[in-house]
Amino acid sequence: MKPASDKLKRYLLGDLATAEIEHIDRYVIEEPTSETVFAVAESQLIEDFLEGELDQKDTALFHSNFLTSNDRYSLLRETQMLKSYSAQSVSANRSGASGKGKGAAAAGYSGKSHYGVGVAMIGLILFIFAGLTVWRLIPFQTQSPLERQYAAINQSDFSDPKRLGQYSQIELYPGKFRGLNGGNRIADAGLSEDILFVLPLGFEPRANSNFKAEVTRNGVTICSIGDLRLYGDKENSELRVVLPKSIFEKGPYQISLTQPGAQTSSVVYSFSVE
Repeated sequence: MKPASDKLKRYLLGDLATAEIEHIDRYVIEEPTSETVFAVAESQLIEDFLEGELDQKDTALFHSNFLTSNDRYSLLRETQMLKSYSAQSVSANRSGASGKGKGAAAAGYSGKSHYGVGVAMIGLILFIFAGLTVWRLIPFQTQSPLERQYAAINQSDFSDPKRLGQYSQIELYPGKFRGLNGGNRIADAGLSEDILFVLPLGFEPRANSNFKAEVTRNGVTICSIGDLRLYGDKENSELRVVLPKSIFEKGPYQISLTQPGAQTSSVVYSFSVE
């Protein structure tokens, strides 16, 4: 079920109970149109901020929890610029319409011409704004909020033993599994909310090239995280990627590793959740 608009805004502000967050996370994963819904919610939240409709608490959350990416900063600046230009155009239109012309006919012509220009400018601004919204939805910008959240988490340094101790750890090898129950089966009972997957490569990676991990189930991508760093030396290198437990249900999964820009095939780690 599609979350209500106010719930989506609270989610974007990071101000929801855990159960509600999990509900929306699942909606993001399972609903193909969730990206469009979230793009609209982001635009509405920015409008609320620019209109001064957020209280002091939400304004603080807007800065600390929402403005966490260059894309959102850009959208904020673009929206602010369009609103400012629209206000200036309306102001100029009103000023021109209220001015005195030379004679009744001239005054009527002046008022109509200014009005027409003002309407045209507002229409152009709305067209541009709609275009920006559509531009944000084209295929090359498909990261969900959940993926952006975990992309940020995976920028952390997972070489620190104290940090590693926060997560359940599962070590996978291409074609087989090592970890909780033997074989390639993982029992989700007792796992932490975030799981650290350790993925040894088994080959020497291309230098200066980060990896991308894609989690699929029955051929459908459910999560994709890029810019993953390597750990270890060239001969014994591995990736460490944190993924949310909430995306895994009972069934078979694959994690595929690729090096964007490198002419190498993907490495696939298969396992099942019970």
